[in-house]
Amino acid sequence: MIQPFQSKHTLLAVPVEPGEDLGIGTPKELFTMDIPFSFLDVSPDGERFLVLLAPSQIDWRPIEVMLGWKEYLPPP
Repeated sequence: MIQPFQSKHTLLAVPVEPGEDLGIGTPKELFTMDIPFSFLDVSPDGERFLVLLAPSQIDWRPIEVMLGWKEYLPPP
């Protein structure tokens, strides 16, 4: 069994053999990302990974709420 785990910006996998004598292999780097992320899941075939990306400052925009907007509509 291969067990993925995250270390900062890197996703790694380590072979694990469960049993009375637990066997843990050497971790292997799968990929590294330049932005912060959280590892969530891996597909059954081990080819795809679901990660949650942390939003950057550029992604955030303030919400603007306009009250009394009907006053600015042209008359019917």
